[in-house]
Amino acid sequence: MRDVDDDPVSPHSQPPPSLPYNARFEDSLMETVLASNSTRGGMTVLPSTSTAKAVPGKSIVITEIDSSTLPFIRPSELPLPLNDERRTYQSPIPGVRFTHPGGAIEGGPGPFGPLGMDENRAKEAQDFIEEHGIRTQAQFSKVLEQKRAQCMKKVKEAMEQRMEAKQQNQDLDGEIKTLEIEREMERKVQLKYMKK
Repeated sequence: MRDVDDDPVSPHSQPPPSLPYNARFEDSLMETVLASNSTRGGMTVLPSTSTAKAVPGKSIVITEIDSSTLPFIRPSELPLPLNDERRTYQSPIPGVRFTHPGGAIEGGPGPFGPLGMDENRAKEAQDFIEEHGIRTQAQFSKVLEQKRAQCMKKVKEAMEQRMEAKQQNQDLDGEIKTLEIEREMERKVQLKYMKK
């Protein structure tokens, strides 16, 4: 019998809804987000309505992406390291690339799928448009950029809090080791006096 985890994630499916906590991945994400020299990098995916021309090796129109060329990723591989060679598409986070257009930060397809969105996501998109009174492409782009900026601010704040917590933990570890060394010395002195 095959393990379900041996089945690759289809390029048309979403990644598992929840992944186990992975400190190494979270730390690398933190370091990348907080690095001042992180650049966007990766292939830019242009919408089908874009008037911009695709530049080979730098950008591609979403309708030109052959879904069969998208990587298959086993759930057990997630989250993929940020330097995994399958991460080729630009994400909104500088220094982080997606494995699929609009993919998940952990790797694999994102909530909109690789080349479009399902009915539930289409409803969410329509609700978003109505909520913000969007009437034109320019308005949509402006609101989307504002939302991205807000999200990036929250991500950066969360990563700064993580960095502070890690530093506090390291400081506490140092204090505990110092106390353990002092206690061991006291124990040795105590044993020495007991022998006398």
